[in-house]
Amino acid sequence: MLGGVALKVLAGGSLGRHLKTLFPDREFIMRSQGQVRFVKISSRLQAIAATLAVALLLGWAVTMIIASAARYNAERDRLSLLDREARVANAESRVQQYRSGLDSVADDLARRQSFVERMVESHIGNLPVEAGADDTVSDSTTEAQRTVDKVSSALPEATGLARIEARQLAFVERLTRYADRRARIAAGAIAKLGLNPASLIATMDSNEAKGGPFVSLATSRDGSLDPRFERLGLSLARMDTLERGLAGIP
Repeated sequence: MLGGVALKVLAGGSLGRHLKTLFPDREFIMRSQGQVRFVKISSRLQAIAATLAVALLLGWAVTMIIASAARYNAERDRLSLLDREARVANAESRVQQYRSGLDSVADDLARRQSFVERMVESHIGNLPVEAGADDTVSDSTTEAQRTVDKVSSALPEATGLARIEARQLAFVERLTRYADRRARIAAGAIAKLGLNPASLIATMDSNEAKGGPFVSLATSRDGSLDPRFERLGLSLARMDTLERGLAGIP
């Protein structure tokens, strides 16, 4: 049909005459069972057959192009996977190098801890090192040293980090003792004025309870809070409340 349309459209032109030349009407003489038959293949039928052949050829070519593109993409993905595997293998081979670099990391953390301790003590004075008779703060020195010893024997490259952790816990406990002692001083002064420190704290807490978004603090990746850090927060809050309450008494 398409070939016939093309012949009709181009019949009046030179291209039409050329197509007529390429596809002339053809007649075949066939003899079967004593009968002679004439089979005629017209130019239109020949053009349609040629068009279908060209369409099939183009379809085959497109299919081959798509298949080649698919093979190219598969090969590219395979090479990309091999490259990623090589990078992972290279990263695993560098673990030992990172372990050997823990000393520099521990040194940086130790310097930061020293900076924090100096800044805190420069503003509030020397922190108590040892627990007093009235202190109820835990003392993790012995257990922290035991942890350092275990880490040193099991994972020597992390010894520096274990020492910093022990130093950090000791600093938190010293800061908690300092807050508790200041809170006791403020509570004693309030009691001398004839007021109950516990009642004053409850009154101030109720007056300051304004609501708002809940902010969860955590010291571990799993969302938990170390009890020693929690105790520090409570001690600082008690100290702040008592001192502000004392300052607000006429």
